[in-house]
Amino acid sequence: MPSPPSMKRHPPMPRDGGHAAPIDGAHGADATGLILPPPSLRRVAHLLASLWDKRRRLHRLRPVLAELAAASIGDARAKHRGGDCVRGCYAGRAPPCPGRRLAIYAHYSPSGHVHEMTLRQLALYGASGFDVVFVTMCPELGGGEVEALLPLTRLVVHRQSFGRDFGAWRDGAALMARDTPAPTELLLANDSVLGPLRPVDRLIERMRDRGPGLIGLTDSRMGPPHLQSYFLLAVGEEAVADVLRFLARLKLSQSGWLMVRRGEYALTRFMAGRGHTIVSMFAYDDVLRAAASGTVGYWNRAPVNPTHHAWRTLIEEFDFPFVKRDLLTKNPNRVRGVDEWPTILPPDGPVDAATIRSYLAEMAGRDEQGVDCDA
Repeated sequence: MPSPPSMKRHPPMPRDGGHAAPIDGAHGADATGLILPPPSLRRVAHLLASLWDKRRRLHRLRPVLAELAAASIGDARAKHRGGDCVRGCYAGRAPPCPGRRLAIYAHYSPSGHVHEMTLRQLALYGASGFDVVFVTMCPELGGGEVEALLPLTRLVVHRQSFGRDFGAWRDGAALMARDTPAPTELLLANDSVLGPLRPVDRLIERMRDRGPGLIGLTDSRMGPPHLQSYFLLAVGEEAVADVLRFLARLKLSQSGWLMVRRGEYALTRFMAGRGHTIVSMFAYDDVLRAAASGTVGYWNRAPVNPTHHAWRTLIEEFDFPFVKRDLLTKNPNRVRGVDEWPTILPPDGPVDAATIRSYLAEMAGRDEQGVDCDA
């Protein structure tokens, strides 16, 4: 779909470094680039950081190649069956929300259980004005789990675990498109975050206030500059249509490494290339500047994943509502002080520490499997 004449067109996102489409910082006065050149006095440090990142990538080469080889078998089987991953659908009982706002939630549980924390997240997204589609990729989905989900959702989809979250979002969107008008907002969420630690309704309203475009909570420079995809909101019919177009055309894979690149990295680049505004509510430079000046012992080293390296700053100084699950279960970047997470949670948040501990115990082992896809 071509952009309207009045829409400002930005250059496509680069694959590796360089200047990119502007990304607005919700906490900053001025728009900043996803990548800014370091000051002259820090060029040596920036060079050393780049070399460190290349060493990190070489260290991961063997597990990546092993995962790609194993995934090729699953990809071949998916191609043989025609790409249809849906096992079953159940009509939800939640009343339709006004405003044609759609939320698609990607879920996986090795046991097939839908945890209380997940149910609370669904309820909060519904209370924020979204028709919720729940797409689970668990091996089995019992009748009790379906009954718990139906009052909170418009549709429950059980599909095979293929294509990761982007595959779930693609199928959920395609199924809803059969019987409902095109949405004016599209929220893509998943179960990779713990919480929310604070109410999310005000944050979602702030995201809507940013106007048409693709809005994420954080942007990362682990890999090419991109919005992190655990919580993305497309606002406006044209932005939503382009996200849906991206999902429909996306080539899925069993490989998590490939799906991060085809999905998370490419979506930001695709939307910027279509002329859409790209917004990070907790902008990279703002968050890392606060982390570097705080007491967390962070030094400015690029590239980093802010939801890992600056997780404490995000929660304490920016009222960030989530903790990334793999930070607590895997901690791929060996961030210090992660075991202190219960001590900094707000005492009256929607999800407390006991609920998070229960969820982590149920999901034990999930994030330790497979290649490191930290992005």
